Amino acid sequence: MPADDVYLALVRLQDPAVRASSRGGDWSGLGALDLDDHERDLVQGLIDESVDAEVEGFAGGARFAVVQYTSGQVSEKVLRTYPPQEHGLGSGRWGSMSCGVGNCSQH
Repeated sequence: MPADDVYLALVRLQDPAVRASSRGGDWSGLGALDLDDHERDLVQGLIDESVDAEVEGFAGGARFAVVQYTSGQVSEKVLRTYPPQEHGLGSGRWGSMSCGVGNCSQH
């Protein structure tokens, strides 16, 4: 599922070592991703973007574009394995589940 791979890239890029190696062109830390050109551009935007913690969460930028692209499309299996709140991604509607701090519920 394409949204799963884009979401997983976002999760894995929370690791500073993966982000640094990805910026150097080594995407191996992101795992085996099956991305089309648009999705590859979204992930490259995440890699290139320097997120200031003070403005994180405001609309705009690569991270916002990824959230918009994946919203409502990430599989339950991926969300349960990589809960957004445990990976610095806050709450939101990522798939058919709404995830908040400490819980995910099916909708």
